[in-house]
This record gives sequence, C-alpha cells and structure tokens, in this order.
Amino acid sequence: MASLTKAQKIEFARQIVKLLKKEKDRLMEKGVDVTAIIERLELEIADYDNKQATQTEAKAAAKEATKEANASLKVAYKDASSSEELFAGAFGKDSELVKVINNIRDAMANEAARGKKDTTA
Repeated sequence: MASLTKAQKIEFARQIVKLLKKEKDRLMEKGVDVTAIIERLELEIADYDNKQATQTEAKAAAKEATKEANASLKVAYKDASSSEELFAGAFGKDSELVKVINNIRDAMANEAARGKKDTTA
C-alpha cells in the first residue's frame, strides 16, 4: 500500500463519510448501523481541520516573529558598528581599543577560531 499525503488521508476520511451516508439505508437493511461511525469520523475530521488551521496560524506568526527578530538584530548590529566608529573617532583607528573591537568581529567571522560546536543541545 502506497503512503498517502496528509491531504490524501483527510480526503479519504471525507470520502468514506460521504459513502457511509449514501449507503446508510442499505447498510441498515443488512443490520449495520453506521450512525456512530459517521458521527465519530465527522468529529475527527473537524478536529483535524481546527488543528490544521491552528498550525497554519502558528506558521504565519512564526514567520512574522522571525521578520521582527531579524529587524531588531539589524538595528542592534548597526548600533554596535556605530559604537565601533565612535571609539575610532575618539581614540584613533590605530588605538589598542579599536584593534580589540576589530578583533572581536574578525574572530566571530573566522569559523575555525570559534571552537567546537556544542552538540548536547
């Protein structure tokens, strides 16, 4: 049996409900009452639809939060870089303090100098 996508699985459930409703009378003639099955499947489908909508909203919220976080990061980095220029203007580009600041950025950009990655997280 082939693996179905989520969309195919929920559509399968919907099609079964339609078929059970269509054939309910004929099933009743055979002594099979599918009323409870139909009700249960309809509740499960509605539950899936609600949870899927919640998931979609959460994805949209996560994307928006990422945009906002990135915008905040851009501002913080720009301000930190401006502070570097402040030190350079006050103490001169060749001062030890400005060299320390430049080394901070250079060290961060150098992946080999970062050390081992923490794999416990």
